[in-house]
Formats: sequence, structure tokens, C-alpha cells
Amino acid sequence: MRVSGLMLAIILLALGACQTSQVVMNGPLPRNAGGAPIYKPGYTLAGMLHAPRGEILLALTFSGGGKRSAALAYGALLGLRSMTIMEAGQRRPLLSDVDYIASVSGGSFPATYYGLYRDKTFESDFLKRNINAFISGIYLLPWNWEWLINPLFGTSDAMAAVYDRLMYHGATYAYLAKNGLPMISVNATDIAGGTVFSFNQSTFDLLCSDLSSFPISRAVAASAAFPILFTPITLVSYRSNCTAYPPPSAPPPGWQKDATTLSRVSALDSHADRLMDPYRTKWIHLMDGGIADNLALRSLSNALILLDEDDSEL
Repeated sequence: MRVSGLMLAIILLALGACQTSQVVMNGPLPRNAGGAPIYKPGYTLAGMLHAPRGEILLALTFSGGGKRSAALAYGALLGLRSMTIMEAGQRRPLLSDVDYIASVSGGSFPATYYGLYRDKTFESDFLKRNINAFISGIYLLPWNWEWLINPLFGTSDAMAAVYDRLMYHGATYAYLAKNGLPMISVNATDIAGGTVFSFNQSTFDLLCSDLSSFPISRAVAASAAFPILFTPITLVSYRSNCTAYPPPSAPPPGWQKDATTLSRVSALDSHADRLMDPYRTKWIHLMDGGIADNLALRSLSNALILLDEDDSEL
């Protein structure tokens, strides 16, 4: 009994010595002098494609599956780098023509890493690291048990901090936008509706939120938040303090009139309507993207639906 009491005292002291972690939430859109939100193209497929790089449009999807899917996706990138094409008398690697990468879960690690660092090594930073040791440490080491006592901090928040320390080093979506193509679409699952949630400015517009300041590590943590093992990554909606009018990137109200109930267009319209309703959606809880679509194909098809013939979003 004395040993058990001593262990309990040590654990309580360790928890008490921990500083409360600061979880970086998504921020609101900037506003003009009149207080209205400022909508910008931002990190969207249409906005990124306004700077074409050639005649080839190449899109990739990286599926879920933990480190195995990450290794497969990384191998695909290496394969594309070794393949060359000829255009306008110039030979270049096919990898340089990738315009869009959609990813879920384990596939989000190589996708975001390539979007940030291009050809720097991914193996040493992720594939050859024992990520499972960090996961085990969250549950087994008492000084990592803040998720037990802090209602605003969960296991996915802890893993986001790990990913940031190992790979992303504070990078936000502003870094990805600055790097240009390919656009990286990290996808999670909105567990309230069981629908795909894509980290792009179009989706954040529905929440009246700014994506550019959001940490990439938290988007990846949401995409890879396997149920039971990890807690959701939570976003806040600023729609209640925002304009009542839908943002420019939202699906237009007339869509459902011309769409069947089970069509993809109707599903996108219903999803956007729910996210823009400040009474129905105050918080968005995100988990593993594989719950809604483990192949990341739905994200790509949704992005193409939101493009018109002139490559500008509806």
C-alpha cells in the first residue's frame, strides 16, 4: 500500500508540474473597416491553378493505411521523379507536373512533407522514426497525461505537437500557399455528419475562418486521428459573428433544385448549409479521413465539381 501511495504521489506531482498546453485554434477571417469579412481566393484549387505550369494537369491521391500508405506514397513520388517527359523541347521529371495531391490519414504525411520541402528526405524525418513510441508515451508516461486532466487538450493535440516538432517546425498553410503548386488537400472526417472535411480556404470560408494561420501539423493530426486511439481535432465556427450571406466559395442556393437527393452536388450543398448554420454548427470535430473516404478520391471529385469551365470556383 505504501508503494502504491508513493507512486500515486509521484504521478500527481508530475501532472502538477506540467504546464497547460496551448492548443492553437483556427482564427477568424480578417475584416475590413466596416467589419465585413474579407474573402480571398486563398489556398484553393482554383486560386492555385491560376498559375499554370504546362499542358499537363496531374492529380494524385494518397490513401490511408498508416506508415505503409506513407511509404507507398513516398515511393510513388520517387517514381514520378525518375520518369521524364518532353514538352516544348524541354525534358523534365514528371514529378514537377503534379498540380494537386489529395490525402487522408497516413498519406497526409508524405503529401504535406512534399508540399513544404519538395525533394528533401522524408525517410529520416518520418519513415525511419519510431512514431509508435511517441504514441505509447502519451498513454504510458505520467508527464504526458495532460489529456486526462485538461478538457481542452486531447491525444490528437499531443500528437500534433509531436508531428510539428519532428517534421513541420511551426509551418502553417501560409507556407504551402507560398510554395505554390502542387496544392495539398489534407482530408479528415467531420464526425457530426460523417462527411469529408478538406483543409482548404473554400471549406474554411464556410466557417468564416482563415486557413493561412492554421498549423499543418494539426490538419495532419486530424486526418490521422484513428478512432478510439485518438481524440478529435476541434475547430470553431465564427459564422455567428459573420455576414449572413454565403461566402463566394459556397455552393450556390440553386444547386439542390437541379440535383437529385442522392447526387454529389446535393450532398455538397447540404454539407455547406450545415457548416454555415451558426445554430447547428458551433464546433467541428474532426477524425481520421479514412472514416469517410480512405482513398481520398472523394476530395478530388468534390474539388473538380467546384470548378467551372474557366477554372474558377463557384
